[in-house]
Amino acid sequence: MAKSSTPKSSTSKTAQRRSKPTASGARRGRNGSSRASPTAAGTTIETAAKATEQSPEGRFSKQARMLSLLSRPDGASLDDLMRASGWQAHSIRGFLSGTVGKRLGHTVRSSKTDGGERRYHVEG
Repeated sequence: MAKSSTPKSSTSKTAQRRSKPTASGARRGRNGSSRASPTAAGTTIETAAKATEQSPEGRFSKQARMLSLLSRPDGASLDDLMRASGWQAHSIRGFLSGTVGKRLGHTVRSSKTDGGERRYHVEG
């Protein structure tokens, strides 16, 4: 029997599928998603401005709602933030530390009221 004369590709069909660019030109990730990495966008004023803009449907993002609560003169309690976002307490604390504090560069202050309730407030 003679061997087939068709050359074999050095990459598998799966690898070829994964490396196809999307319509925007971005390459798909391992799980097939095409979203940009979080460090690709600006992380200071531009990110904060995007967070406070309305979405195309006319709604504000959760991040914008949270920042507006935190920027009130008396700040916001953990319960206020949980009701506004629908997140659990540990997710709120992670958001305050990671997104608000580190990514957006705001200073997050917390204080306890006379009743023992902790209030969070964003500065600058």
